[in-house]
Amino acid sequence: MDANSVLIAALTTYSLNLGDYKVNITVTNNAISKCKDYLLHNPVTTDWMKRNWSIMSPAVSGYRKYLVGEIHHARNTENNEVLAKLRAEYDILAPYIDLFKKFPNFIQ
Repeated sequence: MDANSVLIAALTTYSLNLGDYKVNITVTNNAISKCKDYLLHNPVTTDWMKRNWSIMSPAVSGYRKYLVGEIHHARNTENNEVLAKLRAEYDILAPYIDLFKKFPNFIQ
């Protein structure tokens, strides 16, 4: 699994749960769509992540929280194949979490 695929999964999960966030759903869905389109055709760069942090930060953070729950479930069911995949996705997102910590959090 590559970084772009994991980031697209994070954006998809974020878009499905927009009601849980205090955002303009239409505007945010449009931004998510543009981010997904970019990631489908281009490699992710630090500059791109910085320019899109207001969308990517909550998407990545929310997806990592989702992965924690799924990892816990895979451990409990002893599904090692799924556990390895989930841990790989979780690890792929780690550098982005570190990057986002350097930015102010305007989304509350």
